[in-house]
Amino acid sequence: MKNKTAVILSSIIVLSASSCTPAVRNASYEIEAEPVSDMLVEENNTGSEDDYSDTSLSSSKPVQERDTSRTLQKESSLHEPSLTDSTKKDTAIPKVSVSESSVQEATVPEPLNITESESTHSEQLSQENKNTEKKQESSLSESSVPESPNANSSVQEKSKAESSIQESSYSEEKSEPVRQKDTSEPDTPKIKSSRSRVDQIDISWEAVEGADGYIIQYSTSKKLNPKKCLTVETTDTKVTLKDLKTNSKYYYHVCAFKKAESGQKISSDWSSTCSGWLKSIYVVDGVTYIDGILIANKTYSLPSDFGDGLDPEVYEAFNRMASDAAADGIYLYIISGFRSYQTQSYTYNSFVYDRGVEQADRCSARPGHSEHQSGLAIDVNTTSDYFDGTPEAIWLANNCVKYGFIIRYPKGKESVTGYKYEPWHIRYLGAQKAAEIANSKLTIEEYYGITSSYS
Repeated sequence: MKNKTAVILSSIIVLSASSCTPAVRNASYEIEAEPVSDMLVEENNTGSEDDYSDTSLSSSKPVQERDTSRTLQKESSLHEPSLTDSTKKDTAIPKVSVSESSVQEATVPEPLNITESESTHSEQLSQENKNTEKKQESSLSESSVPESPNANSSVQEKSKAESSIQESSYSEEKSEPVRQKDTSEPDTPKIKSSRSRVDQIDISWEAVEGADGYIIQYSTSKKLNPKKCLTVETTDTKVTLKDLKTNSKYYYHVCAFKKAESGQKISSDWSSTCSGWLKSIYVVDGVTYIDGILIANKTYSLPSDFGDGLDPEVYEAFNRMASDAAADGIYLYIISGFRSYQTQSYTYNSFVYDRGVEQADRCSARPGHSEHQSGLAIDVNTTSDYFDGTPEAIWLANNCVKYGFIIRYPKGKESVTGYKYEPWHIRYLGAQKAAEIANSKLTIEEYYGITSSYS
């Protein structure tokens, strides 16, 4: 009877072990699952042959298996009376280790090998993921450029290019320092002043240190297209743009240049663009006006019938001046004011008869070219050269501008005005124009850019 019972129990144990094999395989993938854990614990707490009663032999084989399972579960619960469900879940991993030893004792190596290989594979995947994350973090910290297949090669090529440029620049600077200095651009010149005249513009600018010369471009177009501009080159710091189109506005700028050893010109940037209207010139009924000022000299003449006396405004201005001069003890009066065309013809011919044409042209105007015919000029006190240096001449020269007059033919300007120095001859322009021209230290011809010579 005991032998039969032993045989039956052995069969039951073998069947229980074989039924646990799939469960162990599942445990390698779902280690924390409760059913697998319980089965492994049950496998570990199998009792001895003496723990089973004879009553189990009278039942059928399925019944025996169920009873045995119940018995094992009961015994397991007796061994772990204080474990709750949550505690079982938390101790799932220790139970696996216990079950592995149990499986080894039962000579079932397959579940153990599967579990170990899967665990090793999981550790390898985890380590690879960590390495990948470190590489990504390193690449992001080293470069903000998105990763691409050619990213490393592009960075290397760029680094090589920058390195070659630096080496090239260094070698050039080291080998040819003089050439580098010669080819450096000069500073940009700054335009200091400009003055427009009838058909020309005077420009001056600040000197640029080390400059070999200057280039000036000018045009009636604001864009100053080099292909359409007129160009002047000079070594001076001023220039006069001549033969311009009258009554036009011109734009101009200046640059400095240095000459390299090869002879090439190294230019600076262009200065700021300046502009200016030329002084307007127009003729009304045979009378020439420049900038609103009537002009009468050896170049510009008046019609024979022009003029009928001294201009009232001029007469009033002279009276105020004479009154103020008298307060200072200076007595001024008109010796010659308006002279008609006929009167001027008689005067000029008298000078020719007495001194000849050449000398007459230095001190008297030909008919139609005298300012006296305009009604805007006055001879004060005398026409003798002895007037020069007298208190009256000095006071007149120092104060006539306040009343709108200028000394029309100043000393040293005969080649410009066409007449010798006449300290008594004054010309009315109005207070504003008189001040502008007097402050410029220029004659009317110089200020407006006109000539005074007989054709």
